[in-house]
Amino acid sequence: MIKKLYKILEEPEHSKYGFLVQKIILMNLLINIFSFSLPYFLDLDKSITNVLNILNDITVIIFIIELLSRYIVIGVNPGYKGFVGRIKFTFNFYTIIDIISIIPFILNLYNINTSYLKLLRFIRLLKFIRMKHTLRRFINVHYFASSNVFIQSFILFLISVLIIYIFSYGYHSIKHSAAVFLDPPQISEFETPFDIFIGIIELLLGLFIGGALISIITSSFLDIIETVKKGHAPYKNDNHIIIINKNSKLEFILKEINQYYLDEDIHQDIVILVRNEELEKVKEKIDNYSYLKVFILTGDILNWISYDRLNINKAQKVIILNDNDSNISNENEKISTYILSNPNFKNYNLEFIIEVNGDKHIKYIYNYIFKNTKNRYLLVNHEDIIEKFLNRSVIDYNYFKIYYDLLSFSDGFEFYILNYDDVFEEDYLYYFQAYMKLENSILIGIVDKNKVILNPLESVMLNQNHKLIVLMKSRFDFEINEVETLKSNNLKIPLPKLKEQKNICIIGDYNDISLDNIVHFLDDKSKENITHIVEDNYMNKNLWDKLLKLKIDIIILNLEDEEEFILTMFLKSLYSEEELEKLVNIFYNPQIASLLSNTSRHNLILSDEIIGKFITQNLFNMYANDIFDEITQTKGNELYILKKDEYEQIYNFDYQILKHTLYENNMLYIGGFIDKEFYFNYTEIEKIEKIVVLARGIL
Repeated sequence: MIKKLYKILEEPEHSKYGFLVQKIILMNLLINIFSFSLPYFLDLDKSITNVLNILNDITVIIFIIELLSRYIVIGVNPGYKGFVGRIKFTFNFYTIIDIISIIPFILNLYNINTSYLKLLRFIRLLKFIRMKHTLRRFINVHYFASSNVFIQSFILFLISVLIIYIFSYGYHSIKHSAAVFLDPPQISEFETPFDIFIGIIELLLGLFIGGALISIITSSFLDIIETVKKGHAPYKNDNHIIIINKNSKLEFILKEINQYYLDEDIHQDIVILVRNEELEKVKEKIDNYSYLKVFILTGDILNWISYDRLNINKAQKVIILNDNDSNISNENEKISTYILSNPNFKNYNLEFIIEVNGDKHIKYIYNYIFKNTKNRYLLVNHEDIIEKFLNRSVIDYNYFKIYYDLLSFSDGFEFYILNYDDVFEEDYLYYFQAYMKLENSILIGIVDKNKVILNPLESVMLNQNHKLIVLMKSRFDFEINEVETLKSNNLKIPLPKLKEQKNICIIGDYNDISLDNIVHFLDDKSKENITHIVEDNYMNKNLWDKLLKLKIDIIILNLEDEEEFILTMFLKSLYSEEELEKLVNIFYNPQIASLLSNTSRHNLILSDEIIGKFITQNLFNMYANDIFDEITQTKGNELYILKKDEYEQIYNFDYQILKHTLYENNMLYIGGFIDKEFYFNYTEIEKIEKIVVLARGIL
């Protein structure tokens, strides 16, 4: 400990904390000189003088502590060991200066006031000699040029004070010296040639330092602007959402996040990390979002400096997207591992949503990556998501319309998770009672001990330990209605069949879909009758004349985007919209998709948009993945369309009776189609053309 203290005080250039301590000592010296010398040049109020005297005494006490510390540690030096060594140390030039510096303080303690007191105090200026190494660093051009603007400004400030102080001896007034330095026209009031001469010198020095200060400030502003433009400026706020990498899903994610916060009437910061070469590309595609403030940063994805700039330890969620332009294999696995294994990472509440490739074994790798952390994570696999939302949608495009609305935060119903206490005042309710009480919303299930249960049994008792899964337009857009007890009409409604009979034709063999992904909802006969056409040239009018005349319910175009766009435009030029109504396009590129969707009404499925919306749903609803996993696949509850010719009797019921009757038959009313448009929780049942329910269907 003594050796470390010796190095700090006597060999600061060899100590980790030496320069810091020297700066503190230098600052103390400057404060001391300011406090004892100011009263000699200005007529100050007695109260101010008393404060300066107290300040002077405090700084001298620090001098004393410094001197005593030097006496304690000097024995480490072989030349000053023992009592004799310390006597020798007393006559060291620097020690003599230190002792003289404290003599006025000691004399004051004994009320001794001599004519030499002022001189002894000014001898303290010689302490600057001891600080020569520290001062050299301050006045070193390289150190000055490489320092930040605050240190540069501080050094110029100290030089300015020193100049004013030195020239005050010439005027015998620090007030006049400061006036000339800060306000050059004041020199015109001087009368003697000597005052004018030294005033001109001080004026020139003041102009030089003022110009340097303006130059430094201007340069620093330019550096700040350039730093921001290049994406190197660190993000300082907290509770933000981070997006790492970019691809075509980014714009859909940002639009959905903006819509979510618009509904909540809250503003949110989004910080995006991309590579340097991608900065301008991302900036071009980032719109102005009314409820988002988007910051774009650049950096190395495997360098902690990048994540420190993102302020990742104070973020709430992070989305890691696949960068299709990157040449790094398994990039997202490396990013996740790097963040979680870095000792600087301390944010155990950070939630991860990670886009992954189609390898079915990838989940085992991520289980290992997150094994020793408390951080929640969700993997979004492109192929799995496309399978979820296409396997039923390509069979009946109406289902895609429902899924699309459920995934989107704009103008429709979404899943919200609410605490039971936030909705109902009763200590407990049967599920059926709660389901019937809610208006403007649909209670489709509960979360019990972190397990999603859709369409639970009537006997399930709800209480404050449950969370409610509610379909509604916004978080608090619901009303409680005291519904009269309805008598059962004992109407038995057949459960809908899970497997449908459809004649399907697939054109092309691109990898957006495969037969294995769409057969889950087809009966055996339909599976056998699937037509799969692979041609060298699809723009063959004879082929399409024959195809459109066949009894085919759905024609799925499964080509590469460019080829599919040309083919679709070719078909639009030959046939009417009614003839092409059975056509379903699946696109990857959003720009190409928008070109088609803007020309006419079109059965178009944009795979990247689906995934972008799905990611955003899971960003704000930790149970969204489990909910969609169930309602889009052949397990548990699914969505069903009850066609009027098969369920004609229920189309005559009013809203409450319909809900009650459907529930008695293990179905939940979701909404209906009117003129090919889907409406959630539509109450005018007589206008509905197709009723949509959530039910556990039969095979």
